[in-house]
Amino acid sequence: MNSKHVTKDFDFNLMKVLDAVISAGNAVRASKRLQVTPAAVSLALQRLQSAYQDELFIRTHSGLSPTARAKDIHRAYRQALDIIDNTFEEPQSLNAQHHLKILGGELSEQYYFAHLFGFEGFERYSLRHFSARAWQGEEQRSMLISGEMDMLVTLDTVITPELDFTTIDSFRDYCVICSKNSPLAELNKLSLYNFYSASHAVYHSDILAPILSDKIELITSGYPYVGQRKAGYRTDSLSGLLCMVENSSLIAILPVKLVTFIQNQGKYNLARIALPDEFTFTTQAINAVWYKKSKNIEPVKNLTTMLRTLSAFRR
Repeated sequence: MNSKHVTKDFDFNLMKVLDAVISAGNAVRASKRLQVTPAAVSLALQRLQSAYQDELFIRTHSGLSPTARAKDIHRAYRQALDIIDNTFEEPQSLNAQHHLKILGGELSEQYYFAHLFGFEGFERYSLRHFSARAWQGEEQRSMLISGEMDMLVTLDTVITPELDFTTIDSFRDYCVICSKNSPLAELNKLSLYNFYSASHAVYHSDILAPILSDKIELITSGYPYVGQRKAGYRTDSLSGLLCMVENSSLIAILPVKLVTFIQNQGKYNLARIALPDEFTFTTQAINAVWYKKSKNIEPVKNLTTMLRTLSAFRR
């Protein structure tokens, strides 16, 4: 378009035709969507082409195919429509209630969300928490994009263009817990022999599963005790694991921050013991993930800020 004022005479209904053709895939399906004849669609595209110097469509064996320029115009048109659509939404008051659906696990619910109620502004949130264990990664991402869920708490790093994420917490240091009635409770640090001769309670669910699985070979070579730990009890419940360790000779590996939180609650009769010096763990990030175009984008981002603040208090 050569003139600065060409939009004065431009027929914006032609953009509806462009949108229908690109969205439907061809002119015939677009005509059905617009409830006009294919000839009318072709005529509208010719009029639209006359307004632009760049070619908008090329003819292929399967019909008309939009050029990169047409796709750019279509993208701008859709963004303009989104802006107009937003003007019809009721403006939210400062005290509006934010209803958010969270996909996570037992740890995210007990360790994070259950302890946000003292934060300023949190009274405006109404949360529904759902277990993530029933869905795989691709299913979880689809639930975010469709709006079925507003936030996912996960170990995964997001690489899809539709989603965004931020790290709300990280686990760097780990320790062993055992019952205070266990002979091991007298130790400040476990030896390799203590570690591999003891029977372990293993947490097989939630966001910690990949780093606390008994399938991980903790020491590979160079030490007298190597291989996999002996798993005497497996559970998908964090509460169940804590109760089992408290009332048996089992031991379990957990992040130091989580153990400190559990001990401060005073609900369990547990002792904390340092791991053997030979062990090293990679830092594990806990991420909050959301859809970039979510209608609840601002409440979600505000909630992640609260989660990061909560995590900072627990360092």
